[in-house]
Amino acid sequence: MSSRLALARRESASAPVPLDTRARSGLGAGRALDPVTRSAMETAFGTDLSAVRIHADARADSAARALGAQAYTRGNDIVLSAAHRDLSDTSGRALLSHELAHVVQQRSGGGRPAPAHEAAAHAAASAIASGRTAGPQPGAAQSVQRRVEIRDVGKGEHSGMGRVPELIERLNAISTALIFSIDTDGALQCTENPYGTMTEFDKRIRDFIRSSTVLPLRMTNRHGLMRNDRHSPYDIKVTGDSFIAGYVDIDDVLATDDAALQGRLIHYLTERNATRRYAERMGGDELDKDYNSGHEKALTAERDLLRDYLGDPKLRALDFEQRIFRSSRGDTIIRRTRHLHGKQEGVYSARYEAVIRGTGEKMTLEAYKALLERERAAKAAPAATPAAPGPVGP
Repeated sequence: MSSRLALARRESASAPVPLDTRARSGLGAGRALDPVTRSAMETAFGTDLSAVRIHADARADSAARALGAQAYTRGNDIVLSAAHRDLSDTSGRALLSHELAHVVQQRSGGGRPAPAHEAAAHAAASAIASGRTAGPQPGAAQSVQRRVEIRDVGKGEHSGMGRVPELIERLNAISTALIFSIDTDGALQCTENPYGTMTEFDKRIRDFIRSSTVLPLRMTNRHGLMRNDRHSPYDIKVTGDSFIAGYVDIDDVLATDDAALQGRLIHYLTERNATRRYAERMGGDELDKDYNSGHEKALTAERDLLRDYLGDPKLRALDFEQRIFRSSRGDTIIRRTRHLHGKQEGVYSARYEAVIRGTGEKMTLEAYKALLERERAAKAAPAATPAAPGPVGP
């Protein structure tokens, strides 16, 4: 089943959320579905869609951008950003089908929208594209249901979006259980591979993809700069990421071994997920006070990834900030970082290294994992059965 990264959020209509209120007001009358489209969609969904209104003017674009969304649905109103006003092509029809599924869901009522509603809407759009009916939709409380994308940085800043395909390629090389892709809206998707092995990383990133919380990743590159506060100039190098600004230096992410790449991504997403209304507050100086709690959870998540990768549930942290760990075997696991120079000036790379107790031998984390697996296999092998005693001579 295909899903979207953050990368999707729905907020309860009863919750005091200013952006949600803003999404409801000032949109104007909108336009009805054209007769041909309405007839086809009513057949697909098995319900009257005459009350549906499409909002695609400048006010709608402002409302969508205020929420960081490509499109969102509230009640009978479907609001489109300027980049997605055209509903006549294949991607436009898929987007309309998806949002109409949310219209039907919200009419049915129910609790707070959940990942299941997003999955059902995606399945409905796929069914309609194949000429089938949408099928029944789970009820959801009337609220903003939307999809957002891995975001670019601001105009004139150093964008990292050009390397997003490389990130997807790395993720697909790492995971056997998930197949990652970027859709035409720039949203991250994953499809489960039933023949793969689900790792802790796979489970966590899959759950973030299916989350009902927006987790923005604003892709910059090794030249990216940020500022100390909203009144300061952009003169601070982005190293790894910026929790307050939402930036992620994709050059840094890609300049890692596989374990460090997984750790960095899960760290950034865990911090954002642990922060109340992060997407709305991103860029505000007040986020400082929420950093520590999310950061601690993110560091713990990195340790849990290592435990799973090495098959060592007793691995413990000696220094969380420096990423120094002790395995149950007594060896030291360290994340080595360094600033690159020359053509890669500004890149902050990372890789894990194992230092063997007693000998001081150093090896890559992949080699260390292989060592542990050989030792476990040898330990699990049945002991050789002693030969039966021979006949006793006269």
